[in-house]
Amino acid sequence: MADICHFDENLLKEEIVKAKKDCDFLMVFFHHGNEYDFYPSEIQKKYSHAAIDNGADIVVGNHPHVLQGAEKYNGGYIFYSLGNFIFDRQAPFGTNETIILNLTLKNKKLSEIDAIPVKIIECQPTLSNGKSNVEALNDFIRHSEGMGVNFKIEENIIKIK
Repeated sequence: MADICHFDENLLKEEIVKAKKDCDFLMVFFHHGNEYDFYPSEIQKKYSHAAIDNGADIVVGNHPHVLQGAEKYNGGYIFYSLGNFIFDRQAPFGTNETIILNLTLKNKKLSEIDAIPVKIIECQPTLSNGKSNVEALNDFIRHSEGMGVNFKIEENIIKIK
């Protein structure tokens, strides 16, 4: 019988501790959040914070079908929802905007994060440019307000600090 996967912070901690033994940098991915909400739910925040608190370096989420904000938390970074990447739903508003994360590691530590805006056009990821690019960048920054992340826009890319 199928059932809902329930969150177990103790199990999450065990799995993160095991994974950290075999890697230099740990990314945790969650499929969570409310569809079409541009801001993370309290549950998303709880799960993501727990992952960082237990040793994850970065958390990436998906499911809401829209781009949500980013948070700098307890030495780690959380990207609550990257939105869609290859998906045929073009409505409601915002389901065709996403970002590609480009992470740079130096000496086993995260040294740079770039967010590259992408527009989904007829199921094809396409690098954003012009007005749509500016809108996507500004939306992402607005959805991240108050979450401790600093942004700098350089050549159509968001530098995240």
